Amino acid sequence: MTTIKSEIIEMYQGNPLDSSGSFNVYIGKNIPQNEEDILLNRVRTIPEDRIETFFRIQNLITGYTRIQAKGKWTSQVESFETVFEDSELIVIFDVSLRIVVEFALEYIDWFGQEAVYIDILQTSQIIVKKESN
Repeated sequence: MTTIKSEIIEMYQGNPLDSSGSFNVYIGKNIPQNEEDILLNRVRTIPEDRIETFFRIQNLITGYTRIQAKGKWTSQVESFETVFEDSELIVIFDVSLRIVVEFALEYIDWFGQEAVYIDILQTSQIIVKKESN
């Protein structure tokens, strides 16, 4: 996995940070465990109202679709264990990679997350509209 800082890099794998595109962003909802959680084998999740507040307040992305999901990933920090958690897939369109990275960093900061996964979609886009007479 590659970690990038949007303020110092202008390209990522041939993708200019300021070019508009489409992205899948995967956000986890587990709250990082403290010592008591580990002892009790307890998993806590971010309350839905806090996530709703985050989406209401953030002003980086305006065109998106949120899809509730269940996720599975391997921790890269301490335990390297497989983690299962509630998550969301955010499909974001018509925005720059720089904005998506800033959105991900803001989510990480708000909720103390280890990481946010961004999938850069290599797609062609078309908007279909029916003209009224």
